[in-house]
Amino acid sequence: MAKPEPASGTPAHDAIPEPHVTATPGPRRRARRAAALALPLALSLALGACALGGRDAFTAADQAVAAVPGFGAVRVWGDAPARAVARAVLPAPARGMGRDVNVLALSGGGAGGAFAAGLLDGWTRRGDRPAFDVVTGVSTGALIAPFAFLGPAYDAVLARLYTGDGAGGVAEPANIVAIATGDGLLDPGPLRRMVEAYATPDFIAAIAAEHRRGRRLLVVTTNLDAQRPVVWDMGAIAASGRPDAPALFRDVLVASASVPAVFPPVMIRAEAGARALEEMHVDGVATAQIYLRPDVFAAAFPSRRLHIWAVVNNTLPPEFTVTARGTLPIAYRSLATVMKSQTNATVTAASEAARRLGVAFSLAYIDHAVAYDPTTPFAASYMDRVYAVGTGEARDGTVWHRDLAGLAVPAQP
Repeated sequence: MAKPEPASGTPAHDAIPEPHVTATPGPRRRARRAAALALPLALSLALGACALGGRDAFTAADQAVAAVPGFGAVRVWGDAPARAVARAVLPAPARGMGRDVNVLALSGGGAGGAFAAGLLDGWTRRGDRPAFDVVTGVSTGALIAPFAFLGPAYDAVLARLYTGDGAGGVAEPANIVAIATGDGLLDPGPLRRMVEAYATPDFIAAIAAEHRRGRRLLVVTTNLDAQRPVVWDMGAIAASGRPDAPALFRDVLVASASVPAVFPPVMIRAEAGARALEEMHVDGVATAQIYLRPDVFAAAFPSRRLHIWAVVNNTLPPEFTVTARGTLPIAYRSLATVMKSQTNATVTAASEAARRLGVAFSLAYIDHAVAYDPTTPFAASYMDRVYAVGTGEARDGTVWHRDLAGLAVPAQP
């Protein structure tokens, strides 16, 4: 019997490893394996239930008025009406602002973020990369967004993070006690340390300076209690002058990239009137693979020429592979299919909305089938390859797709 071929494209979700699949065992072996797994699994669940306990309860009404104390209006529900989002996190057009407004939207995709990193470098080398007025990021796109916002001077930093072994240490399994008594399979320490290493006070001050000039950096998390996307105005946080601003800035970035149940959620303290509460924030892709709302940007800049540049760190056309039998490989392949389908629907709807509103829309995605092994979610071989695809296609100008008919055509090697 032929073995299943390696998967291609990018992860079904950011940094979700899939156990290695071997030949299908016989019924007795499967029964022994199930029995061997049942006891530690039951023990883990029991320990987890004892260790985690409950959270202090609050109501939907509390959540509706909750704010991060001391920061004012630095966030808005991402699914709110367009004018409400625009008023909350986008500036009124400055009198001296040019007629052209460029928006860059960066998607999730785990190791596929190397594609966006390479694209930005190749675009700089081509010589026609604009200074973006608005940058939005979700998950791995949120980690890239601050560098894209600050400009080409940070291309080399992105290259170090997204090629070679730069991100290899992020997917470190937690120890068995942490898994049993915690709320994530992976150790959150490496991801947080990576964010802290680049989100220094000077880096955050540079974000604040650009915010004061009228530019906007927006990052999306998912409020798991409310089951809604939250758009954070990172420049407003940076420019607040509060001593706890760096901590909140980093918390939002880590939360946006924290895959539920894989990384622990990030608990963010908020207040509803005089009542203190803790919100649970996880990966932005749980509610939005990419934050792409032409209606919001058109509402914010009604008299400007808008161009939206959408970068999807994934393959969008269908990719054939023989799926192995078994619960885990079937679940992984199904999740990958769901995420691809949802992202396709999002970018197609955004393209149609942009056309109706007279907004220019350009889409980039990984249009080559690149072998991806989910057992090594941040393999240097994969990241180097998609980085090279992004760099090469951006440099020769072929990376941007304006006709979305190609989304139904399988990607070529």
